[in-house]
Amino acid sequence: MDWSKIVFRLRALPDTVETKEDAARLLSERLSDVSAQQIWVYSLALTLRPQDDWEEPPTKVATVMFSVPPLLVQRDPQKQVWYIPARGHDRNSPDLILDTHFLGLTPLNDTNHLKNSYDCIAISGLASHPFGSWQPKGSDKRFMWIRDDLAKYARGTRAILYGYDTELDRSSSFQTIYDLAKQLIEQLHAYRAPGSVTPLAFLAHSLGGLVVKQALRDLANNYPGREYQNLLAAVRGGVFFGVPNLGIEQGGFYSIVHNNANEFLIRDLSGRTNFYRELTKAFAGIPFNEHCRFFWAYETKESPTVIKKGDGQLARDGSTAILVSPESATCGFVNINPAVTFPINASHSNMVKFSQDSHYYSIVRAKLSQILRPTPQPQDDIDSDGQSCNVLHTVSDDVIRPFQQIDSASTTTSVAGSLPLLQPPRSIFADLEKFKRVSQLTEGEKNVFVGTTLSVLQHTIGEMQMQQELSRDMKYMARLEPFLVSMEQFGQLTEDIMLFSSSSDSMAYVWGPMKFILDATCGYSKEFDSILNAYQSIGDQMPRIGQHHALFVECPHLRDVLVMIYKDVLLFHAELIRHLKPRQWNQLFHAWMRNFTTNIDEISERTARNKRLIENRVSLVEFEAIRKDDSISARALEREKEAMVKVHRDTVEHWLSAFDIKAEHRIHQEKRRVCQDPGRWLLSSPGFKTWSSPDEWLNPLLWLSGIPGAGMCPFRTWNERIYAEYQVQERPFSLLS
Repeated sequence: MDWSKIVFRLRALPDTVETKEDAARLLSERLSDVSAQQIWVYSLALTLRPQDDWEEPPTKVATVMFSVPPLLVQRDPQKQVWYIPARGHDRNSPDLILDTHFLGLTPLNDTNHLKNSYDCIAISGLASHPFGSWQPKGSDKRFMWIRDDLAKYARGTRAILYGYDTELDRSSSFQTIYDLAKQLIEQLHAYRAPGSVTPLAFLAHSLGGLVVKQALRDLANNYPGREYQNLLAAVRGGVFFGVPNLGIEQGGFYSIVHNNANEFLIRDLSGRTNFYRELTKAFAGIPFNEHCRFFWAYETKESPTVIKKGDGQLARDGSTAILVSPESATCGFVNINPAVTFPINASHSNMVKFSQDSHYYSIVRAKLSQILRPTPQPQDDIDSDGQSCNVLHTVSDDVIRPFQQIDSASTTTSVAGSLPLLQPPRSIFADLEKFKRVSQLTEGEKNVFVGTTLSVLQHTIGEMQMQQELSRDMKYMARLEPFLVSMEQFGQLTEDIMLFSSSSDSMAYVWGPMKFILDATCGYSKEFDSILNAYQSIGDQMPRIGQHHALFVECPHLRDVLVMIYKDVLLFHAELIRHLKPRQWNQLFHAWMRNFTTNIDEISERTARNKRLIENRVSLVEFEAIRKDDSISARALEREKEAMVKVHRDTVEHWLSAFDIKAEHRIHQEKRRVCQDPGRWLLSSPGFKTWSSPDEWLNPLLWLSGIPGAGMCPFRTWNERIYAEYQVQERPFSLLS
């Protein structure tokens, strides 16, 4: 094997590696038999991290090549993964991971997170290599257009490869396209930041396009969770290369997989099954919330078919054939809407292997630009190439007829007249349930809260002011005004834009808890004063959103800012109610309030930040970056709190626990380790010799006492010996220590 033509993926690089040169030097130090000059690093990017791993130090991933392969690789050339341990003073550092399979998600570049426009995910086809399938033919493997052109020159693009195993020959896998689609969904879900709204575009070749379509279909129909629906809403479209939407010429494939576990995967790719009909119909009806586009490239050269030689090796030496017809590759758009299609004069495999000077690359880049163009397009432009978001209504009858003439009347819509759909109401059911649980509400209290309105709360506040006048103990109740005014505007706005579902009683769980808190504390002067200060602290930072109705229609991502404000109010009220519910709560109130003031300050700071986001009309990308930072900080803070709670719990348990005899015994055993054969002195002491002599048999009891470590415990190990001796003498005895 010519290792100089192999591209490796290098993972688990520490985030202290800032340049490609740094990566080469570190790899050279770890390998020790290859110099940094013999290592070529072509890309370096932050590794995508799972959602539950944001608090861990980030790592980086690189693509590398060697002019001279390391011995580690040469010793095991059949392997696909090699682990490279650290050396010297860094030996406790994690291993670097070198592989050639490129499975999973591999980012090829970084972008400024405040300028990152979108993620572009490239998915290769059947029995292909995730990286190599995009490289041009020939001996020079230094260039790969997605990594070296798209990632560098398409501004704001983060290029990501997705690798999955669809090996044909000698495969024991019985996975189907449905399984492959689920894998893609879970990979994208796992590695996207919580709440991420980064738009997604796909580059998909052959089978990869079917996997994408099936994944989008599943997301729309089978994944109701909010994070999954955010993932679907982030999709803006893609460029499909030779995707067999209506079937593929596969005679050569059957000879390879016949009687293998993966035969069913190939059978699904034939045009004789219902798979294509069902997928095409379902994909056409996906309710994308944003305008999206798909473009379809088709091959215009025949491809040599794959055959198995006498030695069992596969080779593309069979007869030539059109593997995917233009009609199949474009869902029939090539005949009725050519604006969303374009030809590539290459075979099925070579159609995505762009060389460094390929004129097709500029076409693909232009298509991606149209997919992810941030501004609305003119009406004529939407008419010309927006149809790809809804496939069936533009597919010709000739294409649909083999699928038993699908009725598309129910899914036909006028794209020209379509507008972005209003986002669905946010579900706060889980947040309200958490509020009820933390607050320890009874059913009666829940019913009271639901029946509380702003007018009821204002009436209660008015009665409190009258009572204060009578008792000549006036409080500055105007401290409640900023909170009340802001939340009144908040409630009106959320109703107008249908932020929450109408059945959620969202504002009742603002006014009801506030009335409960004021009622509970109004009879305690100092405590009531602290509550008023807390409401003023938060209310002063709240946005006045009465004049911003249009903003939340124009910038849908800012609706999430409103949800964040609402959740903070729930949190504030839940903690207060939980403390006010026990009897004699006032006895510990001031001590508790000193600690809770930190929480109030945090809520006030978050509210002020959210106010700035609204007033500054923060962009979607900036908002996503802020949410990502918030998520990291929140997870780190939660871990710190959990660690502190554990320390406190362990301390209290130690105070309350009974004396641990075994632990004390181990401590004294450690002290005695410096003494060889402890306890022997007892056997040679005059007192013991006198007691053990036959003349003293009338006194069978021996009592030993002394300070810990004096030797009584080791002495007991001699019991069996002494017992055996006295059994011989037929002399009973007892030993107490």
